[in-house]
Amino acid sequence: MSNWLEKATASFSNKKGEASTEPTPFELRCACGESVMGLRRPLFQNVLCKACSVHHFVLPTDVYPKAKRPVKKKKKKAGKRKAAVKKLPLRLRVKEGVSQAGHRVRQKVSETSRRSKEKVKLVIKRQIAVFTPFRLVILAMIGLVIGTVYWKLQSNSFEQAQQTLVNAQEKGEAALQEQDFLTAADEFAKAAAALIVLNRNDKSAVYIRQMYAESTAGSRLLQMSLVDLLDEANSVLSNGGEKRWQARFDNTYKNNWIVLETAVFKEIGLSGETRTVIDLPLVVHGKRVVFTGSLNVLDRLQLDSDSQSIILAAQLVSCTEESEPDQIWKVELGSETAFLWTNFENYRTLGFEFDEFHTAEQVQEMLGNQARIVGLEQ
Repeated sequence: MSNWLEKATASFSNKKGEASTEPTPFELRCACGESVMGLRRPLFQNVLCKACSVHHFVLPTDVYPKAKRPVKKKKKKAGKRKAAVKKLPLRLRVKEGVSQAGHRVRQKVSETSRRSKEKVKLVIKRQIAVFTPFRLVILAMIGLVIGTVYWKLQSNSFEQAQQTLVNAQEKGEAALQEQDFLTAADEFAKAAAALIVLNRNDKSAVYIRQMYAESTAGSRLLQMSLVDLLDEANSVLSNGGEKRWQARFDNTYKNNWIVLETAVFKEIGLSGETRTVIDLPLVVHGKRVVFTGSLNVLDRLQLDSDSQSIILAAQLVSCTEESEPDQIWKVELGSETAFLWTNFENYRTLGFEFDEFHTAEQVQEMLGNQARIVGLEQ
């Protein structure tokens, strides 16, 4: 173990067996702001600042060698790896490519799933944030207020409709007793509107709607007989005035009401369908009168093989002359507004007369049967 100090010193020197003698500069910053500079010596120094005369301790020269930088391993170039991959068999290269592609797909699917879950969680959080307990209480209070207001308005509407119904019915019936169809139609129209609000379909509601229909027909009744109407049509059409007659009818007579006492019967068509036919034996200027229109009210009649007499009210839709195959007068009636007459007093107010072949008792019995058909009893 002799000369161990020399060996240790030589092991840390730049040259084998020699210590490092390279001077090392130093620079210190004094508290006064001045820089204290110099060279380190084998022994420590006590250097004096020239500005403030403060002593500074300086370490001696470092006897140990400088540390060597670690040697980095060189990375293999990509070209070589590619070459190695190319050297693999085709089956292995395909398998490796498929494996890598599958891994990328799985990563992408996993990332997409994760984002979808995050979006769902975000939506749920937003909904929870919207429907906070305080907001739910406010919404419930608003709903309660709206419900209360609606109920109050509905209650007031029902009360007003009930009062309107009573007053309008009284005034309408009084107008009918005075044979004033126009005023009666206005009052029963108010009563019928009130029934819609009250949602009533009882026997009293049927009676009010029936009086409304009869007073409306009486207030807009055709101011001439059907024969006179067809006579005027024949006079205009005989002079080649088809357009002139059409214009006159549309402006003067269309939608006026007529009341017919006629016979009806069931007829079976060529294809087997059954329809109700109005059988009124009326001929004007050598032409038979044929009534058309799908009258829904006739479906309520219980007809057998024989014909049945009825009193029908309907609106005029058209009145034309047809020449093929036979010369006829074609009178079209409104299908939606036609109805069966039921009230005898209203019927008599229209001006119809009775005789020994057409008595008032027969008409009353006919109207009574029709009242039962529509849901009324007299």
